[in-house]
Amino acid sequence: MSILNDFAKPGLAGVALALGKIGDKRAIPVLAQAAKVGDDDLRIAAVWSLAQFHEPEVLPILLSEGGTPASHRPEFFGQHVGGVSG
Repeated sequence: MSILNDFAKPGLAGVALALGKIGDKRAIPVLAQAAKVGDDDLRIAAVWSLAQFHEPEVLPILLSEGGTPASHRPEFFGQHVGGVSG
């Protein structure tokens, strides 16, 4: 999962979303880091993906990163997750 280690690469939001959909717990540390230091789209995707794990260890991350101003962009989810309109 080293692809997310370079947070400046375009298209990483889609990768983060895919990791959330796959649900492999090995992605949690990488997604946690992306939620903190990625661009707006990557941070939103990482927070969404972390929420998909339903694991207690992601709760502190969701509470600290999930309320960022960028997380209030429903158009992102409409584009990348689907089923959400803004």
